[in-house]
Amino acid sequence: MSVNSIVTTASALFCGLMLASLAMAQSGPQPQHLNQRTTFETLENTLVHVDFDETRFEDVVNSLQKKLGLPIILNESAADYNLDGESLVTFSHPSDLRAATTLDLLVKPYDCTWTIQDGVIHIISTDVASELEWLNVMTFDCDNLVKKIKPLTIQLHPDHIPHNRGSGDVILGGEAGGIFTIPPQQSETPEEEAKPAPPVTPTLQHQGKALLLPVKKVLTPMDQLQRLITKTVSPGSWSEFGGSGSIIAVNHVLVIRQTQSNLRQINQLLEQLRAANLEN
Repeated sequence: MSVNSIVTTASALFCGLMLASLAMAQSGPQPQHLNQRTTFETLENTLVHVDFDETRFEDVVNSLQKKLGLPIILNESAADYNLDGESLVTFSHPSDLRAATTLDLLVKPYDCTWTIQDGVIHIISTDVASELEWLNVMTFDCDNLVKKIKPLTIQLHPDHIPHNRGSGDVILGGEAGGIFTIPPQQSETPEEEAKPAPPVTPTLQHQGKALLLPVKKVLTPMDQLQRLITKTVSPGSWSEFGGSGSIIAVNHVLVIRQTQSNLRQINQLLEQLRAANLEN
């Protein structure tokens, strides 16, 4: 084969590949894997218009999938609350709604919710959504908020501070709770030891017992954000109160494991804080 033939063949192959790529591009966007954060932001930032009248839920799901370009799966746990593909749905709204809000309103009457796993939206029952395997992990950058929040000094009651004391304890200062114990007075001479003990009075009873002093604790801006979130958004769902949710601060980033519904509330809470003039 001559050099000219090789060049001609290579050129033809290159042109063929280019035409094939162009044809694929013109056929529309190709399916792609979306991570949890991308899917979450798509649902939060996309507005949809809904008008369903006695519509099969399967058709409702198909309609939303086309509008969002996201896969939606109806989990079998939803059937326990009478939500399946044949369920008839009537739902409309005069104005466009966030896609996430639309999903909330559609499934709430069935005691169901939705969550995201590997970029796929799963509609499941609320009790299953709170199980550890269905919780989502999301990070929230709070750097801009931290700059607006001042450290806060609070006083902790000694009863809320764990401490161990034995007889004859002495000063345990600082974080230990400012515990100060007066040890019993020891006799110095045999004559004094022979003296009868004085009657016990309330005043003497309190001698030798710990004097519990309040402890001051400085809450950093990230500490304050953590406390605000755990006490505002579904308090019983956090591990410190017996739930499965967790929240950890890494520098100025919050790493949170929670249900998708609670993550939405946390995101909205942080948005409201960013919009507020905290410096005033």
